Amino acid sequence: MARLFGRIETSMWRTAKFQSLSDDAKMMWCYLIACPHGNALGAYILPLGYAIADLRWDLNRAGETLRELVSKRFIDRDEDADLVIIRGWWGHNTIENRNVAVAALKAFEALPRVPKLLAAFRDFQTLPKQLAERFAEQYPSGLPNPIETKEPEPEPEPEPEPEPDTASPARAKPTLALIGPVNGHEEDEAQEMWNELALRFGLRAVRSLSPTRRAHLKNRLKECGGLTGWQACLAKIESSPGLLGNGNDGWCITFDWLVEDANHVERVVEGNYDGWGSGRRSASSPDDRWAEALGRLDAAAENLK
Repeated sequence: MARLFGRIETSMWRTAKFQSLSDDAKMMWCYLIACPHGNALGAYILPLGYAIADLRWDLNRAGETLRELVSKRFIDRDEDADLVIIRGWWGHNTIENRNVAVAALKAFEALPRVPKLLAAFRDFQTLPKQLAERFAEQYPSGLPNPIETKEPEPEPEPEPEPEPDTASPARAKPTLALIGPVNGHEEDEAQEMWNELALRFGLRAVRSLSPTRRAHLKNRLKECGGLTGWQACLAKIESSPGLLGNGNDGWCITFDWLVEDANHVERVVEGNYDGWGSGRRSASSPDDRWAEALGRLDAAAENLK
């Protein structure tokens, strides 16, 4: 049975990240959230031809738009498998009951075991509780490794003999050590993961990484095991009401509090704040929080009369 709808948080339209997209990319992202080919996982097979037919775009337009969404980390995509994975899916959608969780697990099992899919679902703690339970039952030892297919290696071509260069002195060939690290974007990825959590729970987002912030974050990532450990830390925050503002004093966790002290990430991951607070804070929309604030102002005005 095809889905009847897909959900999008209203606050998404006001984020700088979403506004940085082209109009075509905004349209494509909304299409990927709500298209009839999707599922409850936000990870599904979408041949490019389907999107072209549904949107009535040409091949170049659809392909370029998908590449923009990948480059700006809104989606992951495996072109060989026609697989689309929507990043931040659980910030907009959830699993409503056990039956939906069972159906979602079946949808997962029907997908190809490509590395990008396994990486997105390897940490069960990042999934909604009922779905995480079904995954843990089905895969008690964790997700399997991706199936690798090795292509035959081509025979090496004979190298041409070097010609003597008498016009200039010989130069040493650059090595990887001289070129530097291939990528240094782990901190940026961690910042984006924090902002996705902040968007869902009304926490303070991080607009930029100053040199000091970046240095602190780099140290915390090194200590907790990289992005996998960071994701586990954010999952713990999500299940700790007191960190989300539901404690007696209304204090909310901030990015700087988390990364400045070497012990804070470790304490969160170890569960020192589990169950702290009166109840889990819901991922309410900015409109709900605005209405709540207006209600408090009205109450205060009544007290002044």
